[in-house]
Amino acid sequence: MAETPKKKSATTRKVKPEAGEASKIDALSERLYARGAQNSQVVRRTKLERKTAPVARDWNESGVRKNAERQRAIRSIEAGNIARPRPITQQPAPKPKQPLFQQAATVAATQIERVKRSAARLEDSVTMSEEFMTYPTRSRKYRTKLLLGGVIFFAVMLILSGLFFVFGNNTISGANINVAVTGDFAVSAGEEMTIHIAISNDNDVNIDSATLVIGYPSGTQKADGSGKELYTERLPLESLKSGEVRNIETKAVVFGEENSEKSISVAVEYRISGSNSTFYKEADPYRFKISSSPVVILIDAPQTVTVGQDTTIVMTVGSNSPTSLDNVLVTVDYPSGFTFTSADPAPVSGSDTWRINTLDPESKTTITIHGTMNGAQGDKATFTASTGVSSSSDRFSLASLYSTNTFDIRVGSAFLDVAVTINGSSDEDITLGKGEEGSVRIDVLNTLDEAIYDGEVVVTFGGSAANGVVVNAGNGSYNASAHTITWDSGGVSSLGEIGPGKKSNVSFFVTIPDGVQSPELTLSVSVSGTHVSNRVPESLKDTKTRTIRVAGSASVSTEVSYGDKIFSNSGPVPPVAGDTTTYSVTFFVQNGGNALTGATLTATLPSYVAWKNKVTSGDDISFDQGSRTLIWNIGSIPAKGSTSASVQLGLTPSTAQVGKIPTLVESQQFKATDSFTSATTRSTSGAVNTVLLEKGEGSDSGTVRASE
Repeated sequence: MAETPKKKSATTRKVKPEAGEASKIDALSERLYARGAQNSQVVRRTKLERKTAPVARDWNESGVRKNAERQRAIRSIEAGNIARPRPITQQPAPKPKQPLFQQAATVAATQIERVKRSAARLEDSVTMSEEFMTYPTRSRKYRTKLLLGGVIFFAVMLILSGLFFVFGNNTISGANINVAVTGDFAVSAGEEMTIHIAISNDNDVNIDSATLVIGYPSGTQKADGSGKELYTERLPLESLKSGEVRNIETKAVVFGEENSEKSISVAVEYRISGSNSTFYKEADPYRFKISSSPVVILIDAPQTVTVGQDTTIVMTVGSNSPTSLDNVLVTVDYPSGFTFTSADPAPVSGSDTWRINTLDPESKTTITIHGTMNGAQGDKATFTASTGVSSSSDRFSLASLYSTNTFDIRVGSAFLDVAVTINGSSDEDITLGKGEEGSVRIDVLNTLDEAIYDGEVVVTFGGSAANGVVVNAGNGSYNASAHTITWDSGGVSSLGEIGPGKKSNVSFFVTIPDGVQSPELTLSVSVSGTHVSNRVPESLKDTKTRTIRVAGSASVSTEVSYGDKIFSNSGPVPPVAGDTTTYSVTFFVQNGGNALTGATLTATLPSYVAWKNKVTSGDDISFDQGSRTLIWNIGSIPAKGSTSASVQLGLTPSTAQVGKIPTLVESQQFKATDSFTSATTRSTSGAVNTVLLEKGEGSDSGTVRASE
């Protein structure tokens, strides 16, 4: 039996080769080379000697273990120690099934025991491999600890997995929170509705922090009567115990158009302990319908209009509510081709918003809108009228709707060509002189390919002269209180049926009296009829507007005086041939009903009359010696106003004028611009002689006498 080499206590071991083992050492070196050993780490000895053969440890330890076991087996055989097979033991009976937590603890203990056995085998392997190699003891211990740490970490993870498997049901899951919402299927707009919400917590633990979040449709208001809008309502739930069912009831006032569908969203917002995240559990939306609207709106307008035609739209807002409604907002969305002109009542904002302060049960409110339509032939213009509740943030915008109505107007060609002439002129603005009569003629032409029946022509008077106008209606019917003239088929037979391309006409006369300041008379001509389109009667309408104005007027007069009231005059009266007598001449201008601007008065002086260059203070009067023209720049004269100015003139009559009454000032011409009609106003006054009015007209105070 070969003697077993003894282990040394040094940090490196020496292998003691026996005789005849040189070949084994060589074979072992080759295997070490094959596993990554370096030349400098394995030394080939030619002689058998007891010296250290240092070998690196960074090669595969499994190969070292196998070689060590093989060498141990060889030595055991040589020593006569033959390994005996291990006896077969009977398998133990299966143990009864343990609870889940005990199973997890048993699994963890088994894993730890396996880790210990693996570490022991690893230590034995490292010890056996020391016979064939040398390595630093410190490095071996470090690697062993690292490996043991990894195995222990793996075991801890297995334990935690088992614990989570057993206790995992103690967490909060949104799938275990149930939310259900119920309420009425249909609700009347503006009425209070009740919403029932049920929340159940089916988790194994309590929910300590949860909030119920309710989202309402646009325009919903609080049920406390404040009228405040309700967008989102947050109700704290505080603690919700495991297995608890919480029933919550809330109320709101909803609005909407009749038969419209609304929905309310409900969700539970909660947090998990130790996390900053917020989780939600949403319920299916609660859907309901608006069964009826408390307010209805109707639109009355012509179905067809022509380009540029004046259009009237009448909206009627009625109440279906059993109680009074406050602050009902009415809005209109106009088409792009419509131009707003006026409305009655006037809008509270812009040209499209009205407010009805109180709408009593079964009451109605009418809004009339005037405007003109433009666009291409065949265009469809859509008007949309809406009523509802105003927004709390913007009192002129709708937060929710009561009702909506739309109306379409078609833009067509002129089916009734209406021509209006005044004194033969088709101008829209006509100016008449003072006291002048206006002759008005209206021609109606049917431009359709079908006959127009039941024609009617209505003229409505307006303006400052409407009350005093003198009307000769001819074969029409004049209503003085309504200021209208009406013609129909009863008075004009041709209006009963106007064939394609045929005409019908009516006429009347108007006179605007004096005494009206800025006299203006407007004529609104409305022509209507009926034609059959696709076997359905359709109303046709066309309007025209004309304006008659009376031009302003002014009267001019002149007065001659000799006394010292204005200027200090001298010379003989009556005048004497060869002697000079001075006179004061005063010009008067009396304006009519229209204001005048740029007024001037001019007059020519005879050759025997001298300009004394004396003018009343503040008046702009000049004299052109070449043309012997006197010019008075008056400027502006208000309506019904008057003005005057005086000058001094000198008369030196000749012997040829003895026994005659000489002229001091030739005729005067007045000219101004009427600021109301923009027309030019003219007036003329006759020549002025030397007869003094203060002496009495017809006296000889102005007759020239011969010198003595």
